[in-house]
Amino acid sequence: MDLGIRGRAALVCGASKGLGRACAEALAAEGVSLTITGRDAAALEEAAASIERRHGVSVRASPGDITTESGRAAALTTCPAPDILINNAGGPPLGDWRSFTQEEWLAARKELLKKEKEFTRLRDELSRVDGVTRVTAWFDSSGS
Repeated sequence: MDLGIRGRAALVCGASKGLGRACAEALAAEGVSLTITGRDAAALEEAAASIERRHGVSVRASPGDITTESGRAAALTTCPAPDILINNAGGPPLGDWRSFTQEEWLAARKELLKKEKEFTRLRDELSRVDGVTRVTAWFDSSGS
């Protein structure tokens, strides 16, 4: 299936493994160039090299914690005008969700909303400047 996104640029957060990696792979298969983020620099570099080899698209790694101001700044320096934003970082602590306290859930949601606000603001600013509508997706990685 051709999604009509070949040649676009995507910023995929939490992309060294799991759901973020799967999103990055799917976008790369559609011909989208990628900037991927993650806290584990070695795993991120391996993922970037593997995706680039497999799909023949440009993949840049931006190691860091996207939940921090400095992590977001680094990612946006590497990919200043993404057409597609995949936010896949943060969430509740690892473990059995049935054991999480209300405070743990609320703290996790608060962190996710802070990132969502920042990336939504960025998306809107970029769209006003160049008229391009951007795709934004939000995932909860449950702390992975």
